[in-house]
Formats: sequence, structure tokens, C-alpha cells
Amino acid sequence: MYLFNNPLLRLVLIGFWLIGQAYALPTDRQQPLHIDADYARMDDAKGISIYTGDVKITQGTLLLTGEKVIIHHKGGDIESIFTEGDLAHYEQQPETEKEKVYADGEIIEYYVSKEQLVLKKQGSFKQEGNLIKGDYIEYNIATDKVIAKTDPNLPAIEHTKTNKERVTITIQPKNQDEKK
Repeated sequence: MYLFNNPLLRLVLIGFWLIGQAYALPTDRQQPLHIDADYARMDDAKGISIYTGDVKITQGTLLLTGEKVIIHHKGGDIESIFTEGDLAHYEQQPETEKEKVYADGEIIEYYVSKEQLVLKKQGSFKQEGNLIKGDYIEYNIATDKVIAKTDPNLPAIEHTKTNKERVTITIQPKNQDEKK
């Protein structure tokens, strides 16, 4: 039982739970998990793990980077992951026939049970050549839906009245072969 009292082992196990619960290629979950950071701390009583200093988490096609990663867990299940940095980064291939999803933001929030990724401040979301930029972007992984706003607290109609910031969207034309 000594192994489970080892804080380093617990940090690695939390990392496995983190990655195993994320939506990704089925083979990603079977790949080794790698976490690199300058500092790692886990508090089971509070249900929080913190990694700081050029954090890099990889497993299969998943890559998550930032200056600070905070994982909230309860009863052995990951509830949320918050990543911060000059530009925190997320990328993963959701399905074998789809291209990777790339996401950046000063803050990236991943809500595991909702399968939702939230990008805040300088948010950028790219998939299959299509690009969305804005200060607030929500991506529902399960439904593949994206919402972009200049302010998360304003309803859509109010954005044109109060903000000079804009959401920028670039949509690539479909390939002629894909249309058939």
C-alpha cells in the first residue's frame, strides 16, 4: 500500500485519469502519458493538482501546454482542467478521418463531463483550415459546435452595441472531391 501513499505516483495517476477521460482517438488512451513541468503539487483533501513552469502534457495525439495547469478532481474523477500561459495550447485529433483541432488562449478551461473547451483572452480555434478568433470561444467536443463572443457576459445582440472588439472567422471552401 506504500505505493499509493507516494505523492509522485498519485500525480501520475491523476494524469492518467485526466487523459483517459478526454475525447480523442481511441488509441490515444492506450498510449503512454508524459507530463513535464518544473513543479508539481497534489492536494487530495482539496481535490486539486497543480503543475507549473513550462508544463507539457502529451498522450497519443493530445498535446496540452501552458505555464500553469490546474486539475480539479473529486472521488478519483477529473472534473476540470485549467491551463494558463502567455498562450496556453491544446491540440488533439478527435477522429481518424478528421484533422487535428488546435486551440490557443491565455486561459484554456476544459470541463470533462460537459466535454467542453473554453478559450479566454486571445482565443483561437482551428480545425480543417477553418479558423475562429475571439476573446471568448466555447467548443463542445461531443457536438462539434463552436460559440465565439467578444464578451462572455453579453447576449449576442448586445455585442454590436457595446464592443469594438470583433470575432473573426475564416471558413475554407470545400474541396470539389468532398462535395461529391
